[in-house]
Amino acid sequence: MPPRLAVHHQCYQSPRATQHAAELFLRWNPGIPYFLYSDNGDDYTDLAAELGLTYHFSDTNVGHSLYSSDQLLELFSRIKSTADLSQADLILWMEDDVVTRGRLKISPQVHSTCLSTTHVIWPACHQLLRDKYKTEPNVPSWGMAGGAMLNGPLFRDQWSMIKQFVIDDYPYLIKECGSEVCYGDILLQMIHMIANVPCSVGRYVVDHCERPFPAIPGLRYLRKFHYNRKPLIHGIKSHY
Repeated sequence: MPPRLAVHHQCYQSPRATQHAAELFLRWNPGIPYFLYSDNGDDYTDLAAELGLTYHFSDTNVGHSLYSSDQLLELFSRIKSTADLSQADLILWMEDDVVTRGRLKISPQVHSTCLSTTHVIWPACHQLLRDKYKTEPNVPSWGMAGGAMLNGPLFRDQWSMIKQFVIDDYPYLIKECGSEVCYGDILLQMIHMIANVPCSVGRYVVDHCERPFPAIPGLRYLRKFHYNRKPLIHGIKSHY
């Protein structure tokens, strides 16, 4: 049986891009529960009614990076709300720059997914995982950006661990790694690593600038095939 899927989409003040992302996804994947959160931005009540989305407006703005501890906890709390309300196995982390161009057919063996990137995991993160949580990174790089799939039970069943990470570990990582650690795609992946949730890299989403093969003329068709076979593309901003 395929995993139950829900969509979590945080938006701000790009109504055209938000509408484009939501409409395209639901055109290819009708009936998937879709949760839209306005991050103290525009009012998306009409769009939510038109597309049948579950809509929340927050008076708190958390943004997408450089979080304070309170902002990070608020971000994770919103995802937990989606996990609780939907009871989904997987939560698609939707962003305005994600383009859907196919139906998602998710394997029952998938517990979370991330993009394939070149953003390596820092030694301080390795050390924290190894020394405190007795685990190792199960992916080679950071990549839980738009189009990644988060583990629903992680947010429902291990909420106390997530809160403790924000209180104890997040300040330590800022001290050791600097502000570069304060991005959602890194911190979402970090809590999945702490909980030792298996992650499939690049399975359903590709980044628009990904170059999986060398630029050798004879291999261009391979790059094109790799790029075209994924149902989700992250980083497309032409519709903004």
